Amino acid sequence: MKMKRLMAMVVMTVSCLLQQGCATYLFAERDGNYFASTDDVWHKKSFPAVESIGLGMITVGVFIPIVGWVTLVPAGAIVHLAEGCVVAPAFDIVCLPVDYAINRWNESKSQAVWNRLDMDFDKTLADEAYWKDEDKIRYLSRWLSEKSDLKDLSGMQVSAILSILRSWLKGKVDIDWRRKDVCQCIVKAVYDKSCDRESLDMLVKGIVEIKGATKVYMFQVIPYEIELAIQNASGDEDSVKFSDEQLVVLRDADIMRAEIDRLLKIRQKKREKVHESGK
Repeated sequence: MKMKRLMAMVVMTVSCLLQQGCATYLFAERDGNYFASTDDVWHKKSFPAVESIGLGMITVGVFIPIVGWVTLVPAGAIVHLAEGCVVAPAFDIVCLPVDYAINRWNESKSQAVWNRLDMDFDKTLADEAYWKDEDKIRYLSRWLSEKSDLKDLSGMQVSAILSILRSWLKGKVDIDWRRKDVCQCIVKAVYDKSCDRESLDMLVKGIVEIKGATKVYMFQVIPYEIELAIQNASGDEDSVKFSDEQLVVLRDADIMRAEIDRLLKIRQKKREKVHESGK
């Protein structure tokens, strides 16, 4: 009798979850990336989306004291594992021909963008209408990080790139993990290729302007490598390229306030030690 009740509860829960839009991996965007549905199972996008029926069961079970904890939560974990390791990959395998065709089409489009960037980088950046297409911004991120032979960017180029990113993100409240990857890839490439005071000034200004123009969380824009460098900066080797003045601008915009305050104090102590040793 108890088993029948449990099965009835699971069936009713799954039915409700399907009506509410669970198992979103079955409707994953087929954009040329292979195993897109499997990615959707294992990468959380944004609340309240539920990527799998199993996660939905866990979510429901958590709010049912005792009974839900010992039935729906463990059952949901098993279902989620099965969806992520069996159902979604099987669905992706069926979709491989479609993904391949889309991938080849995207490669041809990306090559056209890369050719234009190679021919006239500055003029292409300045063409605002050209960057209305979101796919082109993805191709720009890959060109900057993988295809470009540029060793360093001028302040004007940095400003133009961050302006494109700001226009793309303007008005957005949240972004999924693919768009987050594009943002972070662009900012990291710009940071790596900013080799003088002017370009770094423009990078800091661009980040602050993005924060002011959007409601996107800044951890979705600033690459983990930069955050980690600021958080862990210590000792004789300073791995952070930003000057004190640039860090203060970020801090005053309420970007990594505590971490930047800590780094500024470390730098000040190092300067005081150098001054004392020079006496």
